Amino acid sequence: TLNNISVAISKKRVNLMKEVELTERINNILPFLEGQFVSDKLFNVGGVGEVKFYENIFNMSLKQGYALTVLFEGVSSDEKENSLKLSYEKQNFYELFKIKLKCLCPCLIGNPLSDRIIAFIPVTGEDDSYKVRNKSIEFGKKVTEKINRITNLNYKIGIGRKYEVENFSKSYNEAYIAASTPCGQLVMHFEDIVPLNNIIDTYPQNKENAFLNSILAGNIKEAREAFKDIYIWLISTYGEEIDRIKSKLIDLSFTTEKAMPYSLNGINELKQKYILSILKLNNKDELRTHFMHYINELVDEIQKHRENGIDDIVSNALKYLNNNYFLDISLNDAAKNVNLSYHYLSKIFKDETGKSFTDYLTELRIEKSIELLANHNISIKEICQKIGYNDPNYYAKAFKKITGMTPTEYRSSKKLRGDYIG
Repeated sequence: TLNNISVAISKKRVNLMKEVELTERINNILPFLEGQFVSDKLFNVGGVGEVKFYENIFNMSLKQGYALTVLFEGVSSDEKENSLKLSYEKQNFYELFKIKLKCLCPCLIGNPLSDRIIAFIPVTGEDDSYKVRNKSIEFGKKVTEKINRITNLNYKIGIGRKYEVENFSKSYNEAYIAASTPCGQLVMHFEDIVPLNNIIDTYPQNKENAFLNSILAGNIKEAREAFKDIYIWLISTYGEEIDRIKSKLIDLSFTTEKAMPYSLNGINELKQKYILSILKLNNKDELRTHFMHYINELVDEIQKHRENGIDDIVSNALKYLNNNYFLDISLNDAAKNVNLSYHYLSKIFKDETGKSFTDYLTELRIEKSIELLANHNISIKEICQKIGYNDPNYYAKAFKKITGMTPTEYRSSKKLRGDYIG
């Protein structure tokens, strides 16, 4: 009996060890499959059946999702020692980022690249796009709060819109643009790049992609560097065939216009001026220099357009407040009205007005209530309701904080002095 028990225990131990080994192998394979999925979807490789395979492996729906991209800034290093140190820091960053993001939401994270990390975050078809946008920004901010405590690396997080999985590359391109946009934000959603109208759903491929991303992000330096690579390819491919090089440069100017997520008033004139001028050139160096000038002027137009766009958005937000201050409205309501996330509207509103959204709304309501206090037939309670407050005590506190006295005291002081209120 003891022998039989010993044999049974030994068999169980062997089976348990096999299970442990199998689990370890699966855990070693899963990151590879995860990276493979993200890579395949970037280049739209594989069909519906393959998506179902990954869904079974990772036990999550992968039919829709969006890209969250970490883009490192200033990652190049000439010295070998610094380069090794940088690689080590980036690997640590990747491991920590992976842990933190997976704690916040189900996601698949691609293998780390030299200057970026790409994550696929699945969502369901029922998820509202606006809620998905704000939630994704919250994920990004929570990750940065954890990571910034232990890293000195400079990076930005960009987020794209949700798409069907076969269009994940579009979300990635948007995330890259968002991360590349100089806006002072550590976490940026593509739809918060303003203005954003008439989005073009297609983007150029491979060699043009980096150039277009830099142009749209308003980064002249990176756009020029990307164009140098394109031009080297043109010269190596076409040699002395100047007309073919001209043709490709003209195509690139049209492609750039098509990739714009909004219309620029001066882009047609700028493009026509450029095309007419290069048709007269027959020198490869002059062609390159001329296109560089075109890039500078194009980026200037984009920057001007964006600055005007921010002015328009804040102006529309102020109009919304003036037209709706008497309702129970919030920052979220105003953000929806101007089609921005509340995170980004909060930032640009403060930057442009010098006041937070809440402070501005409070001051506006108190200002309107002061006008109403001139009419002694309206009670304090009625005035409170007419300016969007339900609690008279809260209204009295807000009023006193701004004016130094309660509404009743203010009304009495004006009456005693014989002043008109307003």
